[in-house]
Amino acid sequence: MENSENEIRKCCVGQNMSQKLKILAIHGYRQNAETFHAKTGSFRKMVHKWAQFTYITAPHKVILVDDSNDLNKGDEPNIGQSKDEEQYGWFFNRDDKTFRGIRKGGPAIGFEHSLKLVETVFEEDGPFDGILGFSQGACFVGLLCDLQQRGSLSNCFEEPVVVKHPGGHYLPASSAQKHEYQKFFKLQQLQKQYGEQSVEKIGDI
Repeated sequence: MENSENEIRKCCVGQNMSQKLKILAIHGYRQNAETFHAKTGSFRKMVHKWAQFTYITAPHKVILVDDSNDLNKGDEPNIGQSKDEEQYGWFFNRDDKTFRGIRKGGPAIGFEHSLKLVETVFEEDGPFDGILGFSQGACFVGLLCDLQQRGSLSNCFEEPVVVKHPGGHYLPASSAQKHEYQKFFKLQQLQKQYGEQSVEKIGDI
């Protein structure tokens, strides 16, 4: 099942606050805008002074398979998603329209539809200052950047900041990452507000 191209599900669209960074949030596989918004509450609290987020739902409904012999069982990370919630994905990499994160290569079924959806969101709610992607959503964002720059993913970005954490399939939002998050968003917000040259004069944050 797919959402109609004219039917874009959004969650918690930020108010028009020109001084804050506008960030488009792309959820992971088997999530939706509402669940991703709920799971990023701690992260948003850390950076709410500098950023506002718009969450959107992918157009492809995930078909749930309740089969003990299904290859997905035991291989996919636990993202806290129950089977009775609406679950969506940005693309599928198997011919049966399922997705396995550990699979290398394969098709990208539905990618074009998702690309059109994001283009529509940019036209209606943009411009955005950045994109936040999680799990399959992060992979999707990487593909978008590759289409735009034809570079090697993180190398597409100017002066990228990489924050590492001990592990686990979640968006880390503990005190160990708080400083780097806040420093990054504050710098980007200052650059948006005053321009890059003025920020250089302010000095280190």
